[in-house]
Amino acid sequence: MPGTWVFPGGAVDDTDASSLVALRREVVEEIGVSLPDDDDLFVPVGLFVTPEFSPRRFAAQFYLAQAPDDASPDHMASDGELDAGEWITAADALARYRAAEWLISAPVRRVLECLADGLADAPERCERAAKAENVAPRIWDLAPGIASTPLRTLTLPPAQFTNCYFIGCGEMIIIDPGSPDSMENGVVDEAVTELARHGRRVREIWLTHHHLDHVGGAASLAKRLGVPIAAHSNTAELVKEHIHIDRLLNDGDVVELPGEPARRLRVVFTPGHAVGHLCFVEETTGFAIVGDMVAGVGTILIDPDEGDMAEYLESLRLLKRIAPKVMLPAHGSAITSVQAKLDFYLKHRLWREQQVINALETTGGGTSRELVPHAYEDVSPAVHGLAERSLRAHLAKLLADQRVVVDSNRWQLTNDPKLI
Repeated sequence: MPGTWVFPGGAVDDTDASSLVALRREVVEEIGVSLPDDDDLFVPVGLFVTPEFSPRRFAAQFYLAQAPDDASPDHMASDGELDAGEWITAADALARYRAAEWLISAPVRRVLECLADGLADAPERCERAAKAENVAPRIWDLAPGIASTPLRTLTLPPAQFTNCYFIGCGEMIIIDPGSPDSMENGVVDEAVTELARHGRRVREIWLTHHHLDHVGGAASLAKRLGVPIAAHSNTAELVKEHIHIDRLLNDGDVVELPGEPARRLRVVFTPGHAVGHLCFVEETTGFAIVGDMVAGVGTILIDPDEGDMAEYLESLRLLKRIAPKVMLPAHGSAITSVQAKLDFYLKHRLWREQQVINALETTGGGTSRELVPHAYEDVSPAVHGLAERSLRAHLAKLLADQRVVVDSNRWQLTNDPKLI
């Protein structure tokens, strides 16, 4: 979870005699603090198990220990493992989370809440909090009024889950309940019930776009909750056979969500991956739900039959101009290095376009299937089927740019120097 504030720590290696040996080593490496050698000075404060939707899973044992008097607040890790570090009280860290200034994982936040209530019986409260967290409904709080529930869906590998988002502290909008599976529908129902206990009521369901892993559970959830579904007009047309869209969302639409604190959701039209693709910017925090514009795990496919590479690149540039503080993708965890991620996607797409041009130059032209091994030398032949779809999207853009011509499904670079 890059960009997330956590306690120092790390993995137990095969050579470590115990978790405390590993802990001492990691704390020295990360914050330059030498903790005591006496194991009795470390108090266990909860074993947290990473949820099943995490790409890497482990059991994390938390410990409470007294920092030495000479612990420096100025040390920064030299190995690049940390972006920043800070000595801070539990109360101040929680205040930054509530102000949406810091992303803090659920286990760390649970422990901070226990520590903020005092140290007297903190270990016992932390142990109870850990047990509660490990069996809690599948809700990942990112900021007050912004939460996600990853749902198992039929999506493209390596992703296995699609994030369903809940926005609002009072009135609430659910975004992309994508799983048609009855078990996963039950997960959404549990999340809605849990959030309702905290005064959050579902107002509407919004869809980023029409793909099944984003809309698969929308109709049944709307029926169960008795709420309307909203989407872009292009999406409404594409799903009309199995989902009724009650309200159309247009670029620039804003919805105020009363609550404490209030949230404000703005619609941003971002076509390219799909003709009706939308992003939603929560303006009070700067968090943006970005659907399939970028991914926290895997990459984004532009299929020429339903997407447009040129529009996708322009939508990436639009997100750069909007400059959200955090991007919340459909697949994978939150993205805090927003500009770097968007720059990477733009650079990679333009690099791949050049690889396609190079393949056309090298071969003198050919069908999309013939060009794939040359334009996608860096990928396994096992995924050349997906690669061909992406290549066709690049070729369609180059055709619109008048860089290539096509005849009988054979592509070649244009010979007109005025068009190059």
